[in-house]
Amino acid sequence: MRSFSALRWRSVVVSALAVWLLGWTGCSESSLPGPTGTVIGKVTYKGKAVPAGTTVTFVNQDNGMAAVGQVAGDGTYTLLMRGERKVMTGPYRIALGPAQVSVDPNSNPEAYKAIMEGTAKMPETTTSFPEKYKAAETSGLTYVVQPGPNIHDIELKDE
Repeated sequence: MRSFSALRWRSVVVSALAVWLLGWTGCSESSLPGPTGTVIGKVTYKGKAVPAGTTVTFVNQDNGMAAVGQVAGDGTYTLLMRGERKVMTGPYRIALGPAQVSVDPNSNPEAYKAIMEGTAKMPETTTSFPEKYKAAETSGLTYVVQPGPNIHDIELKDE
């Protein structure tokens, strides 16, 4: 029969091993290194929300990592980095991409086939913005993400 101290010793070793494994496998609050914040905002051009589906991309100037959000119908966006609502702090350059069109092949097989064959007529957007905003290097848009909540509204202007 084993003594109480031997059983206790075994449970301590097993517990310590479990804690070490959880730490080693990256079980933590965030997968991002360093301090983080959240970023939300609204994107407008000529006083109107840009088209829903427009992509907002923040490119970190220190390490090149990107945080991406998609504009909702009211012009608002929320950034995600590595699938999390958290964004590493620091300076960013900003780019905006055109609204993306997606079609579920199961619900609309004809439209999906036309897109795949290149014969689909793409919908026109009611609001467009100058080309310079489509690249972080030419947009002139910058923002420094601080720890905690950040609200960054973007008003696009003519070139």
